[in-house]
Amino acid sequence: IVAAGGIKALVAGVKRGGPTAQFAAAACWDVSASCEPSALASIAAAGGPAALVQLLKAGDVKGQTNAAGALRNLAKHPENQRAIMDHGGGAALVALLGSSEARAQNQAGGALRNLTVGNPENARAIAAGPPSALGPLVGVLRSGGVKAKEQAAAALCNLTLSNPQAQAALIDVGGLPPLAALLQGEDGKPPASDGTEEHAAGTLANVASTVNEYRHRIF
Repeated sequence: IVAAGGIKALVAGVKRGGPTAQFAAAACWDVSASCEPSALASIAAAGGPAALVQLLKAGDVKGQTNAAGALRNLAKHPENQRAIMDHGGGAALVALLGSSEARAQNQAGGALRNLTVGNPENARAIAAGPPSALGPLVGVLRSGGVKAKEQAAAALCNLTLSNPQAQAALIDVGGLPPLAALLQGEDGKPPASDGTEEHAAGTLANVASTVNEYRHRIF
């Protein structure tokens, strides 16, 4: 598709809206899944980040999920991170965390995770909002699916890294109990995945690293 010049057509389909946008976004998601630089660069050059963010804001839940999945892949590239944020993608992804669809929550959380990897500026902006991602991410920890919980914990780990304001806000929205529950497992069962356990522990470590008061709340 990339070699044939099909990326421009796919992005145009996303911009068109309606059912076409849903399928075009799914194709962008598939093409970007390889994370090959040429594919990511082609989607970005065709205006993909802006088009996908617009679908994220105005599409139905399937279109939003497909757009979030494509943005999740695109966000692995620093230049795309900037474009996604500049077009309001951070706020749109936070809004999608409130979806009742597990796949939508998973892709939104994964995109927020990738947007904030090695990017303190994005992490501060997404944690502070408006809207802040902290409360919605904690909501996913409490009631989301297994995969969504792992992505939410990873995103929270990024958001609270060297960010005392986010650490305090996480405590205020009740984030510590569900993080601790991920480490303990539910109903005596082990954690859902090693990744979930690692990210939950990392988030708690971030909080505990700053102020003694926070250590007391955790331990």
